[in-house]
Amino acid sequence: TLYELLTLAPMFGADDRHTLIHRITLADPPPLRQHDASIPTDLETIVGKAVAKDPADRYLTMESLAADLRAFIENRPIEAKAPTYFDRFYKWTKRHRGVAAAALSACR
Repeated sequence: TLYELLTLAPMFGADDRHTLIHRITLADPPPLRQHDASIPTDLETIVGKAVAKDPADRYLTMESLAADLRAFIENRPIEAKAPTYFDRFYKWTKRHRGVAAAALSACR
């Protein structure tokens, strides 16, 4: 994958199959720039959109992914937008409903 080519590491590493499946299912991949700070943020945004957990957050077609990669290579603006902190928080609460509910009730 492009992620692995850029980081020289698997998106999700684990010593056993159960842990690997758990990470693939529930965890977001580490940001590319966490592996290598020299990776441009636009490229990190493109890869992040391509590997998004929710299909609605991914590129709708391979042509749109290719267009963003082409724009990146040609130093033009890309269509993909980096997720905001609110977006990340919302996605986390969707995946961890029990923890989010417990935290919310503890705040009352």
